[in-house]
Amino acid sequence: MSTLPSHDQTAEPAATTKVPMAAARYFYSGAALGLAALTFWGFESFYLHGTAPEGEAIRAPIRTLVVVHGVVMTAWMLVFVLQPQLIARRKYTIHMRVGKIGATLAAIAVVLGSFVAVESARLNMPDTMTWGLDPRQFLTFTLVPIWMFGLLVFIAVANRNHPDIHRPMMLTAVLAAMPPPFFRIAPLTALFIDSLPGRVFGPFAPVLVVGLVFVMVKWILYRRFDRWLAIGVGGLAVSSAALMKIATTAAWENFASVLV
Repeated sequence: MSTLPSHDQTAEPAATTKVPMAAARYFYSGAALGLAALTFWGFESFYLHGTAPEGEAIRAPIRTLVVVHGVVMTAWMLVFVLQPQLIARRKYTIHMRVGKIGATLAAIAVVLGSFVAVESARLNMPDTMTWGLDPRQFLTFTLVPIWMFGLLVFIAVANRNHPDIHRPMMLTAVLAAMPPPFFRIAPLTALFIDSLPGRVFGPFAPVLVVGLVFVMVKWILYRRFDRWLAIGVGGLAVSSAALMKIATTAAWENFASVLV
């Protein structure tokens, strides 16, 4: 998503055969397209009808803020989809230029997303429950993930000359931002909300399953274990389990009260 050296960074170890190399080269393209499709599914009502889930109107006090944030985050996802395609086609100069746009969009998305999360929690009724959490408790899964997204994008950009770190961290950054669209996908919510993973990891449960699939698929395609991707997904698992515990504490209640 940002500056990369002008040599072929898609190359794999010499022991890798041509067929796995061809498949591995497009791993990140496929992952990006898959996450973009899931994002569209989760926010389908917003994209197609301009409404909140289940056809509810976006509340007037935050409608403009939500729309602007949606446009910025959508633009970022389009950049995320485009970048591995450029690398696969060896368009490194364009990749670097687009990466600067992506970094700017990510920074804007973090700021706007933080405001959307706080204002949404303020407007929701106190007895509204999402994933077993009231609005202030659930703020942990709308506010903190956007901060995690920003941090991981920063780490990825800082390691833009180290593709073995840059690309897994960028993919992990998008996974960190996936709880909002994922918990709006009814089949996923129904599958996980009452399960043990759902109780432990909250809305991150389906995200972690997708992340684990990515780790396994890349392992098979590359014929080597990607420790950075595993570290990223593992970090999300630890963080989400901690958030489920933190959300119901008095300390978080006090912090959320100050924000809301």
